[in-house]
Amino acid sequence: EDRRPTDWERGTAGLADASWATADMAYRADALRAVGGFDERFRRAFREDADLALRVLGAGWELRRGARTTRHPVRPAGPWVSVRAQRGNADDVLMTRLHGRDWWTRARAPKGRFPGHLLVTAAAAAVPLCLLTGHRRPAALAASL
Repeated sequence: EDRRPTDWERGTAGLADASWATADMAYRADALRAVGGFDERFRRAFREDADLALRVLGAGWELRRGARTTRHPVRPAGPWVSVRAQRGNADDVLMTRLHGRDWWTRARAPKGRFPGHLLVTAAAAAVPLCLLTGHRRPAALAASL
């Protein structure tokens, strides 16, 4: 197929390099008890795995990569899957609150495209506002983004 991958396909492909995908992890019961298990505030399968791994490491346990390989094919998804997936941004906010601004690096997690999307959305909102207030140059600049 000669096309760029969708957001959904890129997200699934990203699991290949995920450091801690809990769908394919085994923890000692003592380690899980020591950190209180999964944090129930993570309501969807998105950052709960990185949160658990960072807490386990922070409690002094060691995580080791095994030799087993897991196949994770792209599931079928509807046209709005990318919009629904944006709910995961709330989990990123919770991760920052719990683990600090550098959690991305420590969890070896991709930052995604949220900062770029935020910039484009702000620019799109600025264009009509600038035009309504007679600021043509700033409107043109915002439109060029």
